[in-house]
Amino acid sequence: METVSYDGSFRNKRRVILSNDKHGTTIALMSNPLRGLTRNQVKRSREQLCGIEGCECNKDLGIHGPQAYDVFNMSQEGWIIRSKQHNLF
Repeated sequence: METVSYDGSFRNKRRVILSNDKHGTTIALMSNPLRGLTRNQVKRSREQLCGIEGCECNKDLGIHGPQAYDVFNMSQEGWIIRSKQHNLF
């Protein structure tokens, strides 16, 4: 039996929510911070967040506006989503 840890991770995956404040849409994805998103996740994110072809916000997973996560496009790993690092001092 597999367990979920205190921070909500399951097999090193976390549920992340991306948003597009321009179109008022959101999507929830299961993401591993050490691996990139799958092609299906990237396609689904672009379609649900901004399905308008040629729109400026459809290039980066369809996200627009401030996010709770850092989103990186690594050439070989693909799109990687990590929690933002907040420095208090």
